[in-house]
Amino acid sequence: MKLINNTQNKTIATNVIVKKGVGVVIGLIPYKVENKYIYDYLKWKKLDKNTAMWFKVRGKSGVHMWFMSFPISVFFLDKDGKVIEKVRLEPFERFRPKKNYECFIELSESWIKKISLGDKLELR
Repeated sequence: MKLINNTQNKTIATNVIVKKGVGVVIGLIPYKVENKYIYDYLKWKKLDKNTAMWFKVRGKSGVHMWFMSFPISVFFLDKDGKVIEKVRLEPFERFRPKKNYECFIELSESWIKKISLGDKLELR
């Protein structure tokens, strides 16, 4: 699956991981680096520029970065796929959106300036 910005006619990510149900709570936790040393358990893979995580959760619940070691961009979408809120989160930071959303997307931190409020995002 690909994540497309229909407003800008650009491909955002070619590797989209869709999370729903119980897995939504876990988020990026399973994406650790290969463990070669004991301290590797504390390291995490960063989201590369071609990877996105699409969370199928609606409501107003917040997002947290507990136990993460790198910043990310988070985009909250309405039922039409329009970006209604966006935020760049640092490790151990949390954010609660002001508006109800249908889903949210986590991307590498570099996307925060490239995707605007009102842009329409779509999975293909």
